Amino acid sequence: MDTGSAFDVVVLGTGLTESISAAALAKAGLSVLQVDTNSYYGSNEACLTTKELLSWLETSSSEFVGCSGQELGASSSRSYALSLAPSIIPATGPLISSLIGSGVSRYGEFKLMQKLSVFLDGKFRKVPGNKEDIFKSKDLSLIDKRKLMRFLTFAMGDFENAEELKGQESTPFVQFLKNAFLLTDALIKTIAYALALNTLATDQTLDSLKRLRTFLRSSGKYGPSPFLVGLFGGLGELSQGFCRSCAVSGGTYMLNQGIESIAPSSSQPSNPSENARNSFRLTLSGAPETMACKLIVSSRDFSRYLPNTDVESTQGSSEQEITAYGIVVLKTSISLNSFSDDGTPDEESSSDEPEKIIDAGMLVFPPGELVAGNAPGAVNVLINGEGVSSCPRGETVLYFTSRLPPEFALDFAEHLFASYLDATLSAIIPWQNPNKAEDPTLPDVIFKAFYTRRASPYPSTTDRLHDENVVLCEPLTSHIALNGDDAAKKAEMVFRTALKKLGVDESDGRLPFWPPLDIDGDDDDD
Repeated sequence: MDTGSAFDVVVLGTGLTESISAAALAKAGLSVLQVDTNSYYGSNEACLTTKELLSWLETSSSEFVGCSGQELGASSSRSYALSLAPSIIPATGPLISSLIGSGVSRYGEFKLMQKLSVFLDGKFRKVPGNKEDIFKSKDLSLIDKRKLMRFLTFAMGDFENAEELKGQESTPFVQFLKNAFLLTDALIKTIAYALALNTLATDQTLDSLKRLRTFLRSSGKYGPSPFLVGLFGGLGELSQGFCRSCAVSGGTYMLNQGIESIAPSSSQPSNPSENARNSFRLTLSGAPETMACKLIVSSRDFSRYLPNTDVESTQGSSEQEITAYGIVVLKTSISLNSFSDDGTPDEESSSDEPEKIIDAGMLVFPPGELVAGNAPGAVNVLINGEGVSSCPRGETVLYFTSRLPPEFALDFAEHLFASYLDATLSAIIPWQNPNKAEDPTLPDVIFKAFYTRRASPYPSTTDRLHDENVVLCEPLTSHIALNGDDAAKKAEMVFRTALKKLGVDESDGRLPFWPPLDIDGDDDDD
């Protein structure tokens, strides 16, 4: 067989985990082929046009339910890059490390989050992002400011052996804040849902504290906010960047490829110690010849093509992560003065400066705060304006996300988010229209899409794969601030597992996940 059709690794899918894995394996010197049946990058983290998104809603896998969508006067479909997995990226963490270590940061562009507001007592309040914000706040008494600073100092440090935490690791975080730090209900909700970004009232203390510490330590890395927002659709655009990185290192990727068959190879290695006994033959509808490989890395979506697999369903189990999503496009840009104490001017803005718009921001509705709302957990609303290049000028994309407990019955995500959308629209100050009180007209919704994702981990009690030369990628968490880091962590696990299965000897030291970059590399356009 021609060497051009034989590979060390075939990666099925272009989701972020698969794409990071492919780039790392290619940079380690392995021959890699990455295949996707879709015509776009990103799989379940893709960024799509409005036309592609409406089509996806009709044909998405059984992992996604309660799908609905409607075009209501949006601009040209190709003017949009709408993310199936909205994300904010902590300024320090595994994804940032992979972006820098791989050189993919050269392809990507990012915007620092400008605004974070929490809905309390019937109105939006600006979330203090640093010590200066806390002491300037008019909503906090001097005693509350001191209590908050004491807690944040605790959360920034090495709290694992702290007296306050002993025996409380599994306690709900909201209960821990009340008992250990005597905080008010408003401060508890701000910390738990807007700073630690908890999703449910049952989220445990130790996990919440670790997450909060990561976020607090990310502040100041690139600016006052701990979070970055990816341009051109977020994680889907980053997936494409890692696919390009794989290609720069000698890999090949093929989109829009039908997989006709994957079968074990009948050939046996000449050397019995050679780890290729269970290699595969792949027949693709768009390829003139059969491909061969030693190892397959696959996302769950492609596991049905694999021979000798036994991926059991965990539908309805307590381990299932259920998340409702909504994507709403508005025919307006949003003033930075929105969502702060009933529309009072943002303290960062000056009357002598041109009015700013929100390009990257987030609103948080803690559970139970919106009287008309019925979401059992927090509802997050990620705001993407024209400055993140996901919509045309003069428009804004709102991404609604809410995690649901397994027992919560939900037919359509659109019903869940209706009241939260109304509350958001009512608080918007359109750009260059400061007289909102004189013009109560709500912004026009020109596109909307809703769906619910039921992501199940692979069963740990069953032999899900009977072939030693297959590596399955676990589904990503749906957490808006953790999904990118989760992909990077899972990709390094795939990388290590693949090297071991291929017989790569790391006894003298582990291969670096990302080898040192060549400053004068071929992908440097400068």
